[in-house]
Amino acid sequence: MTNKTLIIGAGVVVLAAGGAAYAQHTLNQQVEQELAAATNSQRWSKQLGVPVTVEPREQNHGYLNSNGTLVVQSEFPDALVEIQVDYRIDHNVISGIAYEFVMPELTVKGDETFSLNDELFQGQPIRFIGTADTQGSQGQMLIPAVNGTDDKGVVVTMSAFPVDVITKGFEAGSLFGDYTTDALIPALDITHPNGKTHVENIRLAQVYQGSQSVVKGSVTIGVDKIDNQGKGLVSRFSLEKAALNMSSDLGDEASGSLELTLASASSMMGAVSDVSLKASTGGVDGAILKEVIQKAEQIDQSAAPDALMADLTSYLQEHVDALIAPSPYLQIEQMQFDLNGQRFVDASGKVTLQADRLPEKYFSGLIASQSEPDQQVLMSAVDASLDTSFGPQAAMMIGPMHPMLMGLLQSGQPLSFKLKNGQMMLNGQPL
Repeated sequence: MTNKTLIIGAGVVVLAAGGAAYAQHTLNQQVEQELAAATNSQRWSKQLGVPVTVEPREQNHGYLNSNGTLVVQSEFPDALVEIQVDYRIDHNVISGIAYEFVMPELTVKGDETFSLNDELFQGQPIRFIGTADTQGSQGQMLIPAVNGTDDKGVVVTMSAFPVDVITKGFEAGSLFGDYTTDALIPALDITHPNGKTHVENIRLAQVYQGSQSVVKGSVTIGVDKIDNQGKGLVSRFSLEKAALNMSSDLGDEASGSLELTLASASSMMGAVSDVSLKASTGGVDGAILKEVIQKAEQIDQSAAPDALMADLTSYLQEHVDALIAPSPYLQIEQMQFDLNGQRFVDASGKVTLQADRLPEKYFSGLIASQSEPDQQVLMSAVDASLDTSFGPQAAMMIGPMHPMLMGLLQSGQPLSFKLKNGQMMLNGQPL
């Protein structure tokens, strides 16, 4: 091997080492910037929508890792919540960024001061572990097992569980970014002097996507089983397979949906099963509603909200008629359930406020004059329809309410209710 070859080889090694050192230096700068952002109280207040202060107690920035302690405070109407956060961040160009945040002290200061770690988690901390890159972070919040007792003898126990979290963005505010959360709580037990409640497999999930063009999200809440055993017969009931799904979309038009399902629920009053409710809303201008939400958030975060509230009121007065111009509606796509093994009700319907039937700038004028809406004017602009079929049990309960209902239900006919231009009809007959 010649000296020239050795020199070239050494040069390559030096360049590679220099490149790696520069990459590490750049990564360290990024971590320091993120840590600086983590102590920015205004940023946290904007993202969370509540006043937050962050105080660094200790910060050590190393070449390959950083650690320190932060104290986070947020004031609510009746209490001050204070959280101590101890963090460690490993950062190197080979393995990337890995972090661990530990919350050894979560204290509520109000009429009484107490530590949630001591009262609920048997002194164990909440931990947050994960990885991060330039796009965002993903990790798990690890919630310790709960075992707490209050002064009335109520004992709450809950299994430890993780919360999976993926987050991107939100530098520009609480509306602009993406995140998902997902948690499964295996078991929750509540024991009290009058009985006990056992809950299995509580599912909590949330998906959110926010940008200048669209803001949309969904929430899912589910439970496999609830068994409540009280001392009296009335307080004994059970529930199987319940789920609630809600979603919203603020695009050009704001819309939302809700779906509730329940396999069965039983008590001494009877048994309900095959419950299904599906509903949707829409007919509201999405861009205007998004602006209203952003202005409302600014009021929550402001130390002097009066001027911002005046601005919001002025904006609403100017835009409220445009807000509802697409014609707001509530649609029940399905509402059904069985009672004691028989179908009780099966219904669907829709209610729409036809904005084009209202006087020009109707709601703007109401806000300006601080007047109540005229019921007849509103009724003339409302269209409604409801198609329903009832089982024998429902017919016996509802029939006595009106002679026309009695006859229709006894004949077994479905009911069709219509409201248009202030005129109400039932199965084609005026009411």
